[in-house]
Amino acid sequence: MTNQEKIEALIDEALSKQKQGDRSSLWDCLVLVGLTSINEGQYAAYLYKTALKTTPAESRPLLWRRYVDALSEMLIVVGLPKTLNALYSMMPLVEKSDLIHLKRSEWDADTSARGWQYATRTHHDWAERYAEVALYAPDVVTMNCPLQASWYADGYLRHGGNNETLCDVVEFAKKIAHDTGNGLPADFPSVEEMLGGTTT
Repeated sequence: MTNQEKIEALIDEALSKQKQGDRSSLWDCLVLVGLTSINEGQYAAYLYKTALKTTPAESRPLLWRRYVDALSEMLIVVGLPKTLNALYSMMPLVEKSDLIHLKRSEWDADTSARGWQYATRTHHDWAERYAEVALYAPDVVTMNCPLQASWYADGYLRHGGNNETLCDVVEFAKKIAHDTGNGLPADFPSVEEMLGGTTT
């Protein structure tokens, strides 16, 4: 049995216990936050897809809200990158109409210029120190969060960092993971892959 098969069987077991329990049973949320905490949040998609099969259409938005609430409550414990991995895996399965319980109005994100203007006003010199502070971002590498690591890599270069330093930081973070027995998967992206195959 592969690791994926084991994890999917674990999710199936949690959903089976959920059906046997009462309405307040939290087996589905338990498996969701458990997998997210060990950075296996990509399996949230399998959980959500499987749970949807037995969820009445009118309850779908409430199921989505239940999972978002569970992830939100554990966010401070496990951190944003792992939580985002779980949320992003489920998003392609979520109907836009199911989001009504989370978002009250349509809005557009600020443009980058307005965002930096606001950041400079609220965080003073932090905006100018981004390149320096971004060097402390290898935690997303050691937590095995490649998507977020690619955001940091891109942001670091966009704000004046250089590719050589970025490569050194990422490689050192990988060394930390390896030397402490918390290895990364063989397919964890290189800096070039994080940047979409381009380096500057």
